[in-house]
Amino acid sequence: MREGVLVLDAGQRILLVNPALRSMLLLGSDVGGKAPLELVRNAELQTLLDEAYGQGRSASGEIGIGGLKPRRLLVHVTPLGPQGEQRGGLLAVFVDVTDIRRLETLRRDFVANVSHELRTPVAAVCSAVETLRQTVSKDSRSQRAFHRHDRSQCPAPA
Repeated sequence: MREGVLVLDAGQRILLVNPALRSMLLLGSDVGGKAPLELVRNAELQTLLDEAYGQGRSASGEIGIGGLKPRRLLVHVTPLGPQGEQRGGLLAVFVDVTDIRRLETLRRDFVANVSHELRTPVAAVCSAVETLRQTVSKDSRSQRAFHRHDRSQCPAPA
């Protein structure tokens, strides 16, 4: 399983962490019984866990994890056990979206660079066309010269 799984008891202490989550967060094997905030110092994660526990319904969000292996993780937290007065534990599923976000950033940067690079030649062509329009409309001699231009000297369009 590639997704990370975290199971918390009713006191929000860790019951289970699967190997995928251990790898994502660089966790050791002695995590049982600890609070998630002790292992993963991330306020966004704690907010999602508190929201799901406090409201008794699922919560989702994307969090950033820094450190030796920076990651972007999509987290889905769902309450376990009976709904109502008595609260059960929580189940959190972590999906690593680091590569997807990196590719989205590359695509966005590529589009921005291409747009920027195309503006300069297009602006130069528009400027030349405007200059020609103004010259031809004011000077009839230039107008005749442009009309007599030998088109065989121009390269054929591709």
